[in-house]
Amino acid sequence: MSIASWAKFLQEVLRVESGTPTIVSTSAGRETTSAITQMDELDSYGLGWVVTSRVWANGKVLVHSGTNTVNSSVAWVAPARNLAVLAVTNSFDGTEAERTWQALDALSARLILFYGEIAD
Repeated sequence: MSIASWAKFLQEVLRVESGTPTIVSTSAGRETTSAITQMDELDSYGLGWVVTSRVWANGKVLVHSGTNTVNSSVAWVAPARNLAVLAVTNSFDGTEAERTWQALDALSARLILFYGEIAD
């Protein structure tokens, strides 16, 4: 999907979490954003999302990252802040250093800080 379409999808995820979806029912949408399997003490996994919690998000956070071995991306959704960020690159490192993921995480953090301040 295009980045614009993905951004619209993230907007719908925020709507689902606020109980005001426009494409699916709230119950069907919440199934896609709910924790199913506990990964460790803090994180769970459910239908493509890591479900966790962050202080900056005021609670629940949904995280999805992926690559097609050519492009890489990460999305962070903070429903309580009505905030979602999407970081994408046409790069994939593929080494143990994981420089691509470090770069996307750094960009995501800057976007969260910038847009989080605007939202406050």
